[in-house]
Amino acid sequence: MFEKIILLVHSYLLGSISPAYLLAKYKFGFDIRTKGSGNPGTTNAFRTMGKKAALLTLVLDVSKGIFGAFLGSKFVGEDFGAYTGLMAVLGHNFPIFLNFKGGKGVATSMGMVGFLSLKTLGLCVGPGLIVLCLSKIVSLASITGFITLLISSLYEGFTKSFGPKTVVFIFISLLNIYRHRANIDRILKGKEKKII
Repeated sequence: MFEKIILLVHSYLLGSISPAYLLAKYKFGFDIRTKGSGNPGTTNAFRTMGKKAALLTLVLDVSKGIFGAFLGSKFVGEDFGAYTGLMAVLGHNFPIFLNFKGGKGVATSMGMVGFLSLKTLGLCVGPGLIVLCLSKIVSLASITGFITLLISSLYEGFTKSFGPKTVVFIFISLLNIYRHRANIDRILKGKEKKII
């Protein structure tokens, strides 16, 4: 039990490290939470720091989800990997180092889902990319991906079983959609910004 608690705590702390915040502060000299959308994530990194910073932010945020899921899977088992992966996502969303005000967790969730089920990630990324190409709205693409994850996870649960991985996938889907509620409001009003 002690080992599991340590793994959960480490995964949360890992997720709490914000690459976008650190890049903005120590390379560009500003607090990313005061620029653009105020969100310390990939999209705002692109808008406030450019393509290279956004790509680095994306890679590192995805890596947090991968490594978080890896920790539990390596030392306990795949089912527990879902929980440690979730803690990395929660750390990103509610980081202790930034007064619990973090990003939306899209990239970190992608890393976690991809590590646990590459097939599921591909299923969700596909529709998201199509929507992104058609709309040029990153938030709409993200929401589409998580709605797909939610539907596929519910189907998996009802047709097979609601195992730890399925339950965690459902939870992060709902969490991410909820975290995009302001974006949803702007999309419905036609006021959401396009990436280009």
